[in-house]
This record gives sequence, C-alpha cells and structure tokens, in this order.
Amino acid sequence: MRKAGVRPNQQKTTLNTEGGVHHDIKQMYNINSKTRLDEMGEMDAIQFALHGAEHRGYHICLQKDSNNVLTNLFFAHPTSIQMLHAWPYVILIDSTYKTNRYGWPWVEIIGVTPVKKNFNIACAIIKQETKETYEWLLRCIKGLLGDTVPNVIVTDKEGGLLASIPVVFPLPHTVHLLCLWHVNNCVKQKFEVLLGGIAKREVAQAVWKKYFDKAAWSWTEEGFLQKINEFERVWTVKNIKMVHYVRGEWLPHQTMWAKCYTNHVFHLGNTSSNRVESSHSSFKTFLVSGRGAIDTCFAKNHNYMEHQFLEVVNELHKSLNRNLSRAIEPPCTFLRRVVSSEAIKLMLDGAAELKDSCACHFQMTHGLKCACQIVQAKEEGRQFYAQELHVFWRTLDYKNPPRQQQVSDEIELQREHFRRLTVEVEERGPEAVRQARDALFYGLHPAEDNVEICEASHGQAG
Repeated sequence: MRKAGVRPNQQKTTLNTEGGVHHDIKQMYNINSKTRLDEMGEMDAIQFALHGAEHRGYHICLQKDSNNVLTNLFFAHPTSIQMLHAWPYVILIDSTYKTNRYGWPWVEIIGVTPVKKNFNIACAIIKQETKETYEWLLRCIKGLLGDTVPNVIVTDKEGGLLASIPVVFPLPHTVHLLCLWHVNNCVKQKFEVLLGGIAKREVAQAVWKKYFDKAAWSWTEEGFLQKINEFERVWTVKNIKMVHYVRGEWLPHQTMWAKCYTNHVFHLGNTSSNRVESSHSSFKTFLVSGRGAIDTCFAKNHNYMEHQFLEVVNELHKSLNRNLSRAIEPPCTFLRRVVSSEAIKLMLDGAAELKDSCACHFQMTHGLKCACQIVQAKEEGRQFYAQELHVFWRTLDYKNPPRQQQVSDEIELQREHFRRLTVEVEERGPEAVRQARDALFYGLHPAEDNVEICEASHGQAG
C-alpha cells in the first residue's frame, strides 16, 4: 500500500477493518519507515531516488557542485516524453515550496492536452532560483523536445526565468507569456500598499479595475494605450509612485501579458499559469507531508503522474467516443470523433455568444474556426474538415500523433474525408461494408434500386 501512495491513516483503517489486527497511526509510520530503510539498504536518499528513476525508465539530468554534492535534479517520466512529442505547443513552468525537508523549490513543467487535462512534462528540485539554474533546466526541456520548439512558454515574473527563456528558446519561434492572473494580483497588492495599506483596499481595487484591468483586457493596442495614458494623467497628480511602479515593473513587458498582444499568439487559451497552480495542489495531496527526503518526493510524484496519465487516457477515449448532439448538423458533423469534443464545444460556444462583430482571434490563439466562420458555414450548409483545424485538436492518440496538414483545396479535403470513412467502414466489419456498399451503389445509380447486387460466393468449387 505504501508503494501505491496510500496514506498511513488509510493503511491503518484498511488493516484494522480487513486484517483484524489493531494498529495505531504511530505504528503505521514506524512500519513504513522501516520498510523504506530496508529497501534502501546501503543507499542514501538521493541514490535511492536515482535508482528508482532509472529502474522506471526516467530521463534524468543532474548537477553537482565542486564538492560533488547534488544541487539540481531534473527527471521526466517516459510517458511524459511521449505526450510532450505529441503536444509540444504550450509549456507552463512554476515553482512550489514546502515539499521537502531541504527547503528547496520544486519546479513543475506542465503540458496541455486537447481534452482539458494537464500532464507533467517533467519535475525538478533545485537549490537556488537563479538565471544559471533555470537556463540549465530549460536546456533539459530542450533536450526532451529534440528538433521541436514550443510555441509558447507561460510563467510568472520570476527573474531567473525572465532572463533565461530568451536565451534557450528565443523569439520568434517561442513566445514567452507572463501569467495575467499574477500580473493583476501583483498590481492590486502594490496599489494597496502605495495608497496606505489595508484601509485603502477598496480604493486600490477600484483604481486597478478602472484602469489597469481594462487596459490588460483591451482587444486593441489603441484601447490598451488609451487606458494606460488615462491612468498616468490622473494618478501622476494623486500618487506618482503608482505611475512609476506600473511604468517600471509592467509596461516594459506589456507584450507578454496584455490581451491586445497575446491575442496574436497560439497559446490555446493559456494566458495564466493556473494549470500549474492546480498541479501543485494535486501533487501536495499525494505528498501528504512537506518534510520528506528526495526519494519520498520522487515516489509520491511518480504515483501522482501515473494517476494523471490514467485520467488523460480515459478522457482521450471518451472524446473519441463522444457523440455530441450539438454537432449533428453542419458545419461540425464531419469533426465528430475525429477531433477533440472540446474543440467542437469551444467553436460552437463561440458562435452562440457572437453578438455584433467577431474579433477573429480564435483561429490565431486556438487554431480553431472563429465565430463568424461558424455562422457563415451554417448559413451556407458547408462542412468543416479535420485538416482545417490545428493538428493539436486531432491528436487523440499520443503514441501515434497525426501529421500537420494544411489543405486549402476543398476537393482534396473531401477526398481525404472519404478515404477516412472507407477505413472506418472496413474496421467495423462485413455487415458495415455491405451497408455502405449498398448506400453508395444506389446513391450513384438510383435507377437500379430494384436490382439485387450479387454476393460473392465463398464456397469451394464442386
């Protein structure tokens, strides 16, 4: 049970209920500790962690100081690497704390799937959050990617990452975005401090909402600059420190967080690092205690990732077999069970919410049809084909990802769809083949609808 990640209190309950022997919680901790020490033998915690990682096929990178003492450790599960190769487009990086007895930051590198599930690309335990350390960590990620580069990396405003990402993943191939939630939260907190503390919290919130938040969410650069200029004009007189803070801390990086700029980046809807924050929380649920040695952290993280992979695979299977009633009619009929059901939902939701005009950013940010294209296709009765969407949404088998095909010829799209249907019919068996053959024959030759199609004889000659 310990290896499966079952908590000591749950172990106690199970043994007391099913084993017929009473154990208290202290005994369970002692038993687990003794079992771990027996498994370690003469190895220390680091050696035992590395032994476990190598045994499970992990990709491992490590750094040691001049005294041969470990300073940084990076490890990636073999399934994570497969998923990264299938979905390399968006990477989110963030650190969490209070996970180990050394007090070292635990870094999670998260990827995105087309079924609203995250996956851990890799984890690292690092001694210091410096530019050199993060540059080493990013090169470890680059080693996993091979010749591929991510479209976007999302982080908070960590100085080490801010300095090292352009070195390892430079523009224009990879765009670095700052988490918009963190940006807004930092601005609100700083405004509160500069205005006089908690007593001025409501005033700070109002100023942030009126100027900064509206600027951040403005769809045009003109609208963004208008709100920033308005803020500077009013608050240069009232509190110049607030203006200096925004100018010095956030405006130099405005293209990395303001919507008017990020709406031109293929980020799949990831403009904040909330996925990583969610992963931190889930990991700590498995971790139970933040005082474990490195081998304990690795073992708990391994259990967490195995659970996570199972969730992703189950969701991919559901997406392949989900028959969305909303997509029965054009333009999404041919997309069912070929692309992620989440992709279809996002497009149809966007069309349903369309009011006066369409900003047409969805195709750029998500690789999907935007609302006005959906509405127009409905009016024309036209169907969309899977190849018209980004390959990310068609990758529902991470072990055999499809190639990206940008086919603009409508005739070729129809031919490709027909070839796919032919394969699907053959996979369903003889009865499906017979029904499809009859439907095709009578569709092409309506005058022959009274003629029987002879079945081939499979008997032996007499």
